[in-house]
Amino acid sequence: MVTEEHIEWIVAPEDMQVAYTLITAITTASAQESFPLPDLSVTVAGSPGRPPIRIDLGNISGVSSTLDILDVSGRVVWQQHFPAEDRQTVRRISWDGLAASGRRLPNGIYFARLTQGSEAVTSRMVVLR
Repeated sequence: MVTEEHIEWIVAPEDMQVAYTLITAITTASAQESFPLPDLSVTVAGSPGRPPIRIDLGNISGVSSTLDILDVSGRVVWQQHFPAEDRQTVRRISWDGLAASGRRLPNGIYFARLTQGSEAVTSRMVVLR
């Protein structure tokens, strides 16, 4: 799983291919480690691609959850909270590629991080307009 520790040392590089290669290597290495998989899931469809990007969240019912969109430097650029009372176990989000302020975000690599209590899962996405 790509964590904030991994994201912190990747500084918005000029060459996005280098960042993509590094992140792919981290994701592949993490997938081969033998950690128990969390019940949460976050799946990105339509990436690389133009917004809106579809993000499917799984197993979020009954516990307060937060979906963060982070840029390559690890900064939260967009966020949505799901209260514990929300009874949907699977939810589909359509992210328009805008920051929380409504500003259009530049092309690049972003991460969708779903957090529920102390558990978090992350998926990578590429925005190209």
